[in-house]
Amino acid sequence: MKRILLTILAALSINAASAQCNNLFFSEYVEGTGNNKALEIYNPTNSPINLNNYWVMRYGNGATSATAGGITQLNGTIQAHSTFLLVNGQTTTTPTSPACDVALQNLILSPNNGMLDGVFPAPTYMNGDDAITLKYGTTSTNTTIIDIIGCIGEQPLNELGNTSPNAGWTNLPPYASMPVGYNSSIDGAFILRYYTKDKTLIRKNSVQVGISVNPAFNTFNPSSQWDSLASNTWSNLGIHNCNCPTNSCSLSIVNQPQSQSINAGSTAQFAVSANATCNYQWQTNIGFGFQNLSNASQYSGVSTNQLSVNNITANNNSQVFRCIISQGACADTSNQATLSVITCGLSINTQPQNQSSVVGSTAQFTVTATANASFLWQTNAGFGFQSLSNAGQYSGATQNILSVNSLTLTNNNQSFRCIVSLNGCTDTTNAVTLTVTTPVDVIKLIDNQKLIYPNPVNDYLYIDYSKLKTDKIEMFDLLGKIVLSEKIENGNKVNVSSLPKGIYLLKLGNSNEQKKIIKN
Repeated sequence: MKRILLTILAALSINAASAQCNNLFFSEYVEGTGNNKALEIYNPTNSPINLNNYWVMRYGNGATSATAGGITQLNGTIQAHSTFLLVNGQTTTTPTSPACDVALQNLILSPNNGMLDGVFPAPTYMNGDDAITLKYGTTSTNTTIIDIIGCIGEQPLNELGNTSPNAGWTNLPPYASMPVGYNSSIDGAFILRYYTKDKTLIRKNSVQVGISVNPAFNTFNPSSQWDSLASNTWSNLGIHNCNCPTNSCSLSIVNQPQSQSINAGSTAQFAVSANATCNYQWQTNIGFGFQNLSNASQYSGVSTNQLSVNNITANNNSQVFRCIISQGACADTSNQATLSVITCGLSINTQPQNQSSVVGSTAQFTVTATANASFLWQTNAGFGFQSLSNAGQYSGATQNILSVNSLTLTNNNQSFRCIVSLNGCTDTTNAVTLTVTTPVDVIKLIDNQKLIYPNPVNDYLYIDYSKLKTDKIEMFDLLGKIVLSEKIENGNKVNVSSLPKGIYLLKLGNSNEQKKIIKN
């Protein structure tokens, strides 16, 4: 009899949880700097839900109507046990209103799980004293509340007992006002503080259903259902943990990815496994929330159970990864794993720079690094990077200065980089490009464009330095003696009035070509 009773109680418990987990509710509220604002909605059911009849409305500053605060009709589909993001849609900055950060707006693209809100006024222009509702209905005027953040018709008061500057709901009675004279920026011996103003709110895991009835005044306690985090905390957007049962999904993660400590220059691998055949999507967070990875640059295996991060550099240190696994309508998210990069004291102090040179000349690439480091230059001529040796055009292949000699047009757009090693650790420089062009025929350029004039000359010789790209000249007599040498810093004329009449040879900069000048 006792065993039967326990079975009945367990069944009733499951049915009660299922009855609660039957509709959408808000799972996250982000109020960041400027217009960096977002709302996250969670689907606790075992089926996808079409959002066309769902509405988000803002009741600003204690209003009882959402008309002035903004009304947005949602669109798209929210998958079972998944989230949907509504992000502030302001894309340009005005004198009084900054744009929403592009990185925050991009969270709706990866994966495709959200939409940008409309122009002002719109729900995601909320402040900590606005009530936000999620409603269901065929039109905006024929809707039913399925969740509320705040209290419609109530505007919290600040410590001055005023509504300006705006305040937020607190976590102690009377919830909608601060004690007069209380400094909200210093908690002191109290835990009383603004819980909703300039904060990120995350719904507690235990919440399984939204608030469908507007709270009475001074009764909305945000801490009963929400955890309050610092402003601009975006890292949790796109995933929500909830205690609602997922009876239709047998998917579970068997082995979680583990954090890695890897030498610079090596490859790190993160692996995850599940109890069924699944789809995988690896993501990373470099400070703007988790984004999907693609098989490019350092990454491979992004849609398999094993992610490879290749040719690790110091820039990868503290980078965080996780994997979304899915099967049909079921999905789960792995634990986060952190990549720590061991550099062994190795650092690249000066990166090589792009070089431009002409056919027949020599180009040099230079890198500097920690003392006693070893160097190995590589090139990519269109087939991936390959290590160089001191042969053919190349010298200094294992030194900090690489020389590429006797350049030809085939070297044009060739890429180079250097692998730097020390005590078993390696790091890789930026990739740089060599541009090779055909030498300019200086004399032909001068004659065709009349860049040096007049010729013959009496007193002043005018030179167009901007096109000849030189600021130094030398003049020789016919015996090869230098009769004039100048570095031109201002103006474009050279005084030759003191030279005797005759024929002279003019040399520009480092060019070996000479122009004949007649002095009257």
